[in-house]
Amino acid sequence: MTRHDRVQTIGLLLLIVGFAAANTLFDIAAQAEGPWRMLNLSGVLLVGLVGMWSLRAPAAALGILLASALVGVAILYFRIDRLAFELLAGQLIWPLGLWMVTWALVRLVMPRIEPGRPWAALLLGGLLFVMHLGVALKVFTPANEFFQLHRVEPVRDLETLVAMNRNRREGHPVVALIEGRIGSELADDLFIREFNCRERGRWLGYTRPVRGNSRLYIELADGQRLRSTGAAYNYRALDWPQTGDGIDCGLRNGDPVIVWAEISAGVEGPVEDRETRIMAYGDLEAFRTGYAARAEFAARMVGGVAFLLALTGLVPLIAGIRTWLRLRRRGTPAA
Repeated sequence: MTRHDRVQTIGLLLLIVGFAAANTLFDIAAQAEGPWRMLNLSGVLLVGLVGMWSLRAPAAALGILLASALVGVAILYFRIDRLAFELLAGQLIWPLGLWMVTWALVRLVMPRIEPGRPWAALLLGGLLFVMHLGVALKVFTPANEFFQLHRVEPVRDLETLVAMNRNRREGHPVVALIEGRIGSELADDLFIREFNCRERGRWLGYTRPVRGNSRLYIELADGQRLRSTGAAYNYRALDWPQTGDGIDCGLRNGDPVIVWAEISAGVEGPVEDRETRIMAYGDLEAFRTGYAARAEFAARMVGGVAFLLALTGLVPLIAGIRTWLRLRRRGTPAA
């Protein structure tokens, strides 16, 4: 590594750390509105991408991208809730892998294309551009589910759930926001599901299972029942009221809930949720102003990465066009 690369690497690392610190200390992304919230994560990754393409040494180029990714994961971990982190953080693997593959192909393979095959540069650049768009869509799709939580109308009848399952795409589970009331076979005055409220926290060690009856039902507005697994862990149980001792939080029969779950709904037979992502106590308005607002914040951060990925697809496309023009200027006819 040359002295210039070392100085540039140190400067980029300081810029990444400074960008993350500024967002954390001043809460820039949280105070911003709309698309500006995307800069909290995508801004850090953009610095890493600039370093990857500007540094000459391969180890330094890829190292600066990975360093920005580690800082980005830390930002996600401390800025979004546990469920969003669980479902969205893994999506960062796809853009990171594609960026590194693109760097290797553009830097190492494209310059070695034979003069008699200039079309290969266009083919390679175009293929990488399409891959960037496809992976960007893959990253955006789960983030969009969180983004839509404060817009979508909840399901309140069984017929709609069955119809959603009938019209679903093969291999794609039905994910529905459902409004109803808790029901079970226990007496009405018992807390049928509960957990220790004091064990909440952001760290992974604070994950605790929810105790209580596993035979729950969601009573829908049409009088039908949806069999529910309930919130399995404390970070999926939102705003549950405290029990009499003030230590535990739980739900009783008849409590209003908003459930976000993956549904297994056949045309015939019972309808049940296959996995409860969120079970929130309260009405729709409380859910939209509470968790749905936090979910939108997480979705915009990851959605910004998807937008950045689609935009960086222009890099291999432009590189392919420039290589094609360079080979064509040599006067060698295409094979």
